[in-house]
Amino acid sequence: MTFLKPRTSGNSSSYMQSAKEEAHREEWARQTIRYLSDCEHHMKMATFVPSAAVYPPPPPFRPLPLAQWFETVHSNDILSHVDEMKGVITSTYGRILKMDSTKKVCLLWQSCFTRGSLQCGWTSGTS
Repeated sequence: MTFLKPRTSGNSSSYMQSAKEEAHREEWARQTIRYLSDCEHHMKMATFVPSAAVYPPPPPFRPLPLAQWFETVHSNDILSHVDEMKGVITSTYGRILKMDSTKKVCLLWQSCFTRGSLQCGWTSGTS
């Protein structure tokens, strides 16, 4: 599913599905050629045996699911991380609120020291 993560303009689910199918088809062809060459090699080596060896045909090519299936899997992957994303957003928002309140405290103390008053408290007028 990492093919779908960087959503650039040329990276659609149908493009990803066709790219994956092409790679899958190439690998299937490579494995089929290897299987058939192994069968041929085994037949040449088994010339002493009076009975002829019978090999099953290679497995047929199985196409990949449609692009909509990949979209569904990608969506489910994103939805499985929603709680984690909410936690990160909440934590970031909390840090922003903390920075804001720290600025307010700093401004309060700054105003107390500039007035020269040592008895400065929280008043409803300060912000």
